[in-house]
Amino acid sequence: MPQDLPPVGGYNAVQYKRNLPARGFRPAYLLLGMGALMTYGFWRVGQGIREQNELAREKMWSRIYLIPMLTAEEDRDLVRRHLADQAREKELLGKTTSAYNSDREVTAQLEIVQDQIAKQRAGGYVEENKAKVEILEENRELWLSLEDLALTPSDNTNSSPDIPSPHPFPIAALVSQTPVLLTASFFHQRPQVHSVSS
Repeated sequence: MPQDLPPVGGYNAVQYKRNLPARGFRPAYLLLGMGALMTYGFWRVGQGIREQNELAREKMWSRIYLIPMLTAEEDRDLVRRHLADQAREKELLGKTTSAYNSDREVTAQLEIVQDQIAKQRAGGYVEENKAKVEILEENRELWLSLEDLALTPSDNTNSSPDIPSPHPFPIAALVSQTPVLLTASFFHQRPQVHSVSS
């Protein structure tokens, strides 16, 4: 059997390439158009966000402007409820109840009890004043316990090198035989206490 051989001159070329016409725009034009469209879209989104912020600001300020009226309305409601409660209490108890026993305004008072007040207001020594003070630590207040208390000269000059001047204002005497609270506001510096032997 004879062998099959190629024809004389060889086989024809195989057409494997597509010869189709180009359709649409070029990719560069498509990329530019898409970029422009995205830019416009983001600009519109920003405009919408600004509009929403302005609407929220207007809403917030409208509520702020309504606060005084709402507060006054709430105050009127509280007064009405308070008067109604007082009327019910008066009807139930037969009188107007109050936390105070007097209609007179009473302010808080600080009473300092003392037995003796200094008569000497300038110069000199105060040696005959004695005070018994207990040491109690309560609310960071210092109570001093002394048997005999000798005060220093009331003037600003230090006549004794061992005893400093306690205060420019002459504090003449402490309470005799009475617990006395000494606070830091009485003296610029803490007075040195010297016991006098009897």
